[in-house]
Formats: sequence, C-alpha cells, structure tokens
Amino acid sequence: MRSRTASGFTLIEILVAMTILFAAVATSMLAFQNSLNNTERAARSIEILTPLQDIVATIQSQLQSPPDLASRGHQAATSGEGMLLNVNYQWQASPYRRAEPYSEVNQTNTRNRQFVLYEVELELTLGTLRREFVYLELVWQDQTIR
Repeated sequence: MRSRTASGFTLIEILVAMTILFAAVATSMLAFQNSLNNTERAARSIEILTPLQDIVATIQSQLQSPPDLASRGHQAATSGEGMLLNVNYQWQASPYRRAEPYSEVNQTNTRNRQFVLYEVELELTLGTLRREFVYLELVWQDQTIR
C-alpha cells in the first residue's frame, strides 16, 4: 500500500494567514482614514485663516481714526464685525496702555501724536469652525497744529 502524503496548506494555516492579512488591511484603512481627516482639518484651517491678514489690517485702520475726525470729537471704532471670503469675524478692542502725547516740531507746524496700545479680541467663524485670537495692536493718532 502506498501512503498518500498531503501537499498544500492546512485549514489553520489559511485562517492564520487571512487573519494577518485582515489586520494589515484594517490598519492601512485606519491610517488612510486618519490621513483624510487630517487633510480636511488642515484645509478648513487654511480656509479660515486665509483672510486673517486682511482682517487685522481692517481692524487697525478702524482703530486708527483719521486726524480730522479725531479733532472733531469722533472716537475710533473699538468693535466691529464683517465677512471676508465667507469668513465671519467679530472683534472688540480695549485700551491696554496709553502713552503720553509726543510732539514733533518742524519748520511749518507741530504734530502731536497720541499712541495707544489696544488689546484686540478677534473671533473668526466659518460654518461650524471657530477660532479666537487675542493680540496687541499699536495705533496712533496725529494732530497737526499750525
């Protein structure tokens, strides 16, 4: 009688190989999903931060009122809101520190300059994403005396 020797894989070997393959595929899928989530979060952050420089420039120009308005008793804006590139923003500024007026004298006139350091609270909103910033902004107001 001849004995038959079986060649090939046993059922247990196949199950172990499939388990290892499944674990590798599942780990790859989780890493890919995590990468997609991080990419989406980064894109949303870029989208909300893109207009930030222009918003800060707008706030600075609103805080620094023109000399002719300041001389008529108008106050510079200390809060505001708006929308730029689909990003809503709200801000509020409070004087953090004031410096003594500085006078600059030349041949034709004297210029008084008042420096004010504001603490600005800025909130950016894009859909459900919201970012808050607090920063200091130095502005001055010039008054020319002839």
